[in-house]
Amino acid sequence: MIEIFSSNNSSQQDIEAVDDIFQEGKVIDGFTLGEEIHRGGMAILFSATKEGIDVPILLKIPRVGRDQPVRALLALRQN
Repeated sequence: MIEIFSSNNSSQQDIEAVDDIFQEGKVIDGFTLGEEIHRGGMAILFSATKEGIDVPILLKIPRVGRDQPVRALLALRQN
């Protein structure tokens, strides 16, 4: 879970950057991220593994942030 406010000062934000969260070796909801396969305008594609799944997995992580248009996230959801 990402901690939005630090415990010692509730007005100080301690937000992890998306590029820090999604790195090879990180575990996200049970999926272990592998190498970054592609970085496009709307999303980043990662190879991944998960215990109990023996086929190749590709995770599509939407690019979100102040510089990303909302329509990019909505278009990703529709696919």
